[in-house]
Amino acid sequence: MKTIHSNISSEIESRQFDLLLALFDNDNTDVSIFDGEGTYLAVSQSYLEHNGLTKENIIGRNVRDLMNEGVFSPSVTIKTLEEKKKSTLVQKNWLGKTILTTGTPIFSEDGSIRYIVCYNSIDISELTTTEDKLNRINELMREFNISAKDLDNDSPNEKREFVTRCKIMKQVVSMIDQIADTPANVVITGETGVGKSFAARYIHEHSNRSDKPFVEVDCSSIPQTLIESELFGYESGAFTGASKGGKPGKIEAANGGTLFLDEIAELPLEMQVKLLKTIQEKQVTRVGGITPINLDFRLIVATNKNLYQEVENGTFRKDLYYRLLVISVNLPPLRDRREDISVMASSFLKKFNRIYNKKAQLTPDAIALLESSDWPGNIRELENTIERLVLLSVDNIISYQDVQTKKGVNFTNPFMVDHTDISLTKMLESYESNLIRSYYEQYHTSVAVAKKLKISQPTAARRLRKYVPEYNE
Repeated sequence: MKTIHSNISSEIESRQFDLLLALFDNDNTDVSIFDGEGTYLAVSQSYLEHNGLTKENIIGRNVRDLMNEGVFSPSVTIKTLEEKKKSTLVQKNWLGKTILTTGTPIFSEDGSIRYIVCYNSIDISELTTTEDKLNRINELMREFNISAKDLDNDSPNEKREFVTRCKIMKQVVSMIDQIADTPANVVITGETGVGKSFAARYIHEHSNRSDKPFVEVDCSSIPQTLIESELFGYESGAFTGASKGGKPGKIEAANGGTLFLDEIAELPLEMQVKLLKTIQEKQVTRVGGITPINLDFRLIVATNKNLYQEVENGTFRKDLYYRLLVISVNLPPLRDRREDISVMASSFLKKFNRIYNKKAQLTPDAIALLESSDWPGNIRELENTIERLVLLSVDNIISYQDVQTKKGVNFTNPFMVDHTDISLTKMLESYESNLIRSYYEQYHTSVAVAKKLKISQPTAARRLRKYVPEYNE
């Protein structure tokens, strides 16, 4: 373990100190720690080696001085100080390496930043293609258990919000808002990628348990031989290889908060029996244990399957089905809420521009092309596509051709083919709607939109009132 600045060990709360120790124990992790002014307090040996530095070069110095000297640019530490939340960006150091780096603030009781912990995830400069870089970045983000979604929702006080214009989806959100602050079990259904995990976290964050744990379990990803001990925990000596002192399970970890079981239909039948008993009695007994542990948790489950059909097929217990089905929330696929595609694309565009320090823009015909796709992977596919387009964009412009080729799907131009089920009027109205919304998002006023489109201001205002719900000039 590396030597850490003495002031840190005496001041950082125990949980935060444990985090720092864990980071420094990994010899391959580039870690640096700063105070609330951006002054270096400690670094890992790996950080020094990969950046061609020594402790004498940097300890006690401010990060702004090193950036001004060209040691690296831009600085994630400065960005974290300015935004007061975890930040990620791509920077270059004086050795010519291109690195994805993340800064995480640690706050004092008065809300000021006490420390910033930074880690460099990857040197992407040696990868041969931009696509390789994107794939490797995503791989490292998974390895460090972060995602672009995490990077965009880092403030502990910032709640998730649904992005929607769709009438059907607004009704779904209204129902979710009604049940969020209740203890009722919730079953979330929908196709892969529609946002079931997002909805579960939304419910938790808008409930009276929001300051308690949210524990997510993907039932499809845990080997059947481990799922019992993962869910219910185990006592010391319960089986060969069991940790000394035992280990609490995921259900126990959710005590006081919310337990989210994703892909609940993949849970083996014998585990369904134990889960049913746990739900009914609000108790869990660890593997190898005899003493039940009383629990209080709110249960949310999700599946992309028809649970009733699974009951009919004999793969899901009927008694568990009816115990779970207090509230059912069905999230519609993206193809049934096309009016949300452009606003989601805009939201993802802003996020990935920030993450990758770019200023990419979608052209109106590119937005129209995005809206014409059925998106079988739904929101997840759209988000991944926008991330890819931002990273691969040239001159910060994402054109129709970029979307057509870089999405990896053979699109056809929706305005150049014969749509037997869509009238010309509808096609033109769709294009006009996309155009008006896109220009309003860029220029914000009816006067500016009118000037860019070479139409009168009253005409622009009428179109904005028709197509842009948030327009209020």
